[in-house]
Amino acid sequence: MVGLVSGIFGMRAVCRTDTGPDRFGKYYAVNSVTTCWEWTGFCGGDGYGRFGYGNENRAHRASYLMFIGVIPPGMSVLHRCDNPRCVNPDHLFLGTGADNAADRDEKGRQSRGERHSVLFRGEKCGAARLTESQVIEIKNSRESNAGMARKFRISAPHVSMIRSGKRWGHLSSEVKHASAD
Repeated sequence: MVGLVSGIFGMRAVCRTDTGPDRFGKYYAVNSVTTCWEWTGFCGGDGYGRFGYGNENRAHRASYLMFIGVIPPGMSVLHRCDNPRCVNPDHLFLGTGADNAADRDEKGRQSRGERHSVLFRGEKCGAARLTESQVIEIKNSRESNAGMARKFRISAPHVSMIRSGKRWGHLSSEVKHASAD
């Protein structure tokens, strides 16, 4: 099979002895419990398999194209099994962006809210540079954002976000603002 590949030096011809479906079959293993075809090839940081087929680079979309058919413009390929590594065409279906969001919310996969934020909130977050007592001090202080930023070696916008509740908002009920005498 001869095809054209676009690269940094323009289009070039490549010769492949195996077709898309033949290559595809080398990169998944069937899970006997879930019947998912779990992608064993490269996966991106989002957990989805990657496979070049036509204009597609996500393995589940390539699977849909090869085994089911065309993906209309603007449509997403969704998973019934909720497994981003799954490429089993029996587990895939088409939906809009709104369908995808509704499916995500219905299955509790949203990365916002109580389920997500409690795990890595405040000092438990590995990237935290402040302690809860320091945050309370920042919230209670009448010193400028720039002054507090210098004191704790963080940025002034970060101080502003702490004070507005956009960062460390779970501490807002614990903060006692000093009253003017």
